[in-house]
Amino acid sequence: MAKIYLILTDGKNVLVAKGGKSGNPPKVRGGYHLPGGKYESRDKNSLGTVIRELKEETGITLKNPQQLGKDLTPENTGGAKFVIVQTESVPDWVEWFDKLDEADRPKVTNIYDEPFTGLISLPLENCWKDNNFNNTFYTDYFGLGLKEACKILGKD
Repeated sequence: MAKIYLILTDGKNVLVAKGGKSGNPPKVRGGYHLPGGKYESRDKNSLGTVIRELKEETGITLKNPQQLGKDLTPENTGGAKFVIVQTESVPDWVEWFDKLDEADRPKVTNIYDEPFTGLISLPLENCWKDNNFNNTFYTDYFGLGLKEACKILGKD
């Protein structure tokens, strides 16, 4: 099953992550990533999956998350889904994460998918208007997901 990624946005910025390890055997993640992962039976739907993954990978708990639009499955992403969730301020989440003591950071519960070690607030336009974004920042092709998300957000 393809992965499901979270586009957490305040309308101007998107939350992206870096660091940690992933894979079998685990390797340090390069580039930027969106929180996300595979659907599990405990998840009610795609929104449930990305909210769970956000908590596991960053420690962020969203209260009453509301999905904007439907799940997106852009072409050339191998069937990956993207779920858009509105938040008040992406930079505030980055600041919150940066202030966490090491003891308060998410713990490794799955050696094949460790939590991220850093969060970044990235302007939406830097992601989807730059044709070289995915290659430059070694992303999991999430620029393609953001391009579709911007249509829903009225940013295209």
